[in-house]
Amino acid sequence: MKHLLILFLILFLVALRFDSAQAQTTPNVCRAQLFFADINTQGSLVISGNALVFIDDRPVGGWPFERPTGDSEALSIDKSNILDTNRQSGIFSVYTRNLVPYRSRLEKHITFRFISGNCDPIVRWPGGKPPVKPKLARTPRPSKLTLNIRAKLRRSMRPDAGGNLIISIPNDMITFGNRGEGRYQWGPRDLRDIQLEGSCVLRVTPFVGGELTFDLQECIGPPHFKKVRERFLR
Repeated sequence: MKHLLILFLILFLVALRFDSAQAQTTPNVCRAQLFFADINTQGSLVISGNALVFIDDRPVGGWPFERPTGDSEALSIDKSNILDTNRQSGIFSVYTRNLVPYRSRLEKHITFRFISGNCDPIVRWPGGKPPVKPKLARTPRPSKLTLNIRAKLRRSMRPDAGGNLIISIPNDMITFGNRGEGRYQWGPRDLRDIQLEGSCVLRVTPFVGGELTFDLQECIGPPHFKKVRERFLR
């Protein structure tokens, strides 16, 4: 009986040390949605050593060879490659010095939308700025709505292009451009779709050409964006 009691105490102490060690090595897991080029998917965002790693939820390969995403399919951003970060509400943007590969795409601007979990350590880890309240663009009455917002157009193979994004309901026109990069212009019949993500990321899909993504320095409130959609997606 005495030996059984000693054995029980030894097993209890071993189990306690194992649980303590496991708790210390548990990573900060943040559930997030990834926007990377034309990829839009959900997964887990964790800090692994000196890298920020996104692991896709979806399996790789089809039935019957479905398997969890492996290391080769994970998105990894090394801390030394991070040029800047920005967080507004639940949107976390990462800007890198060099192009980051993921699923045969290359990007220097990666955006995550936090869903749940412990995401604060993700923001603090690269020395990012603390969360700020989005600044909403001042807008007049809907019939006279004209927005002039500084924005950046995301580009995968070249640096992002900065310019003024002008949305004018009186003129039924959306324009973007600067002197060195040319100009984009759309009317109500030119757009297949227009979407707003987190009030600060605007995605424009024209009938001619591919989708364009703009990072806005001033966010657009949902009521005003609703008026824009009603006007340009007739």
